[in-house]
Amino acid sequence: MTTYYVTKAGNDTTGDGSVGTPWLTLGKAFTVMAAADTLNVGDGTYAEAITSMTNGSAVAGYTTVQAINEGAVILTGGFSFATTATYRQVIGLRFQNNAQKQILGTRHKFFRCEFRGAVADDAGATVAIGSNDATPGATFVLLEDCWVHGFGGRYKILVYNSEDVVLRRCVTRYDGHTQVIGEPEANITFYDSQRVIAQNCIAIDPTTP
Repeated sequence: MTTYYVTKAGNDTTGDGSVGTPWLTLGKAFTVMAAADTLNVGDGTYAEAITSMTNGSAVAGYTTVQAINEGAVILTGGFSFATTATYRQVIGLRFQNNAQKQILGTRHKFFRCEFRGAVADDAGATVAIGSNDATPGATFVLLEDCWVHGFGGRYKILVYNSEDVVLRRCVTRYDGHTQVIGEPEANITFYDSQRVIAQNCIAIDPTTP
């Protein structure tokens, strides 16, 4: 298990991913990382996603991407885990863009992350756990101490066609969308899923009517 570093002052060509000579991009890191490695990300805004994040494994353990200073790292390049994603852990990152954040696959953990924004007129969600791409769409997913908000999407957190999902101390705020009035909408909803638990979650009203 190796720990690597990415910072806004790094260099993908001359850096080796160490704390002294970090890389510039997460994309570079994901071409090098192996299962159960850790990537520490320095403060700043990165126009990147963690779509290609390295998988962990049952034997090696979770691969981790985490903010060096939690809450000080913003990713604007989108977010999605495919059905092949497994054993991934994300800590202290902020995902901000106007698209659905999709979590598929199995064995994922998110701690103290922000998910903001979705497609303005989309019937989807800010965070969607599961889908029709596989049955179940996602399994063994934990969101703990995360906050989900922003304009767009009919749901803040949608758990759909998934199993063994825990939402623990998550806070959601419904900030509206442009979908046709009369369609269902909610802060948190579970649909066609099994063994889904929400523990001490809070759904709050928007700041404007």
